[in-house]
Amino acid sequence: MFLVRCSLIPASGFSLIEVVVAMGIAAIVFLMVGVLGNQFSIVSNFVNQKLQNEGRAQSALQTMVREIRSAGPPAIGGLLV
Repeated sequence: MFLVRCSLIPASGFSLIEVVVAMGIAAIVFLMVGVLGNQFSIVSNFVNQKLQNEGRAQSALQTMVREIRSAGPPAIGGLLV
């Protein structure tokens, strides 16, 4: 009688194995998102550092050009750059 009664009641909810598998998949997905976020942060810092270095180099070159162009001709003759 008990077996007949259990077979007539539909099963509802998730089994323990399904919950554990879902938690494992979610953990893997969260780990992958974390690793990708970390890599994005590293690349972003690298690009920002390169852009800052380029700006500093360009500023230094502009200062050098301005100083060279403002220099007078040498006493022995010559051309301005």
